[in-house]
Amino acid sequence: MKINVKCPPCMLCGKAGRVEVEESDFYKWQKDTLIQYAFPYLSDNQREMLKTGTHGECWDEMVKDLEEL
Repeated sequence: MKINVKCPPCMLCGKAGRVEVEESDFYKWQKDTLIQYAFPYLSDNQREMLKTGTHGECWDEMVKDLEEL
């Protein structure tokens, strides 16, 4: 069964997103399964949003100056 998980607020824009995952996978992740193994069907951006709340666009904005170093 799929569930719609509310993510933490993004540290850049402050908005919280949602990601749909399989309920059983969510509980595996909560019991210390690494996120990439618990949700192999999610994109990197979706997994980051679940963990930290950071949206893909916000992440790109935060690291854009680091790419120039």
